Amino acid sequence: MTLKSGPRHKNYIKYIYKNSLFTLILLLATSSALHADSLDDLARDLWVWRASEQPISTDDIPRLVRPDPDHWLPDWSPAAVTRYRQQLEQFESRWKKLDPSGWPIPRQVDYRLIGSAISRVRWELDLTRNWQRNPLFYMDQSLGAYFHLLLQPPPFDANRTRHIVETLASIPRTVDYAKQNLTQPVRPFAGLALDQLQDIRPRLLKSVRELKTLLDSAYA
Repeated sequence: MTLKSGPRHKNYIKYIYKNSLFTLILLLATSSALHADSLDDLARDLWVWRASEQPISTDDIPRLVRPDPDHWLPDWSPAAVTRYRQQLEQFESRWKKLDPSGWPIPRQVDYRLIGSAISRVRWELDLTRNWQRNPLFYMDQSLGAYFHLLLQPPPFDANRTRHIVETLASIPRTVDYAKQNLTQPVRPFAGLALDQLQDIRPRLLKSVRELKTLLDSAYA
């Protein structure tokens, strides 16, 4: 059967063209949305994990709100390091599986920024390796964790008091992790740590003694 050329034929062609174009646009939009959702999901999961995993630093720039700020404690046990590496590999795999080549430029920039954030963790765990080489790292995860909780002005309510007490109680455990993990200590870092630890016991006890009068009596 042959369609005759005429108004009806032309209208039919226009109808097919418009519907095909609409279908193509819909498919492209759906594909872009799916990729965007995947990237957004990755970003959300990464930041939630990073807020829990990221070590304490004396630098103000990377300071962040922890997922459970009233109970969070640094964990750099050998088992935790192994777990962080496994989780990092999962994030790297999810990031590499995304194909941003057809995305709008702003989304491609987002993709690269997420990749940079993931690479930062790899840099910390496997390149600088402060957890394995730098005794100062464990000062930050112990004494630094305690002093970090004192930055906010009073009052010291029950939750805050409990968190301070739990953080102080975790220091011996963190020191044990340091003894296990510091298999490649760097001499200059060790020297700096020794300098900062001069008279640390009386200084810490004085801090606790003066702080105790401000804490909630139920936990202090």
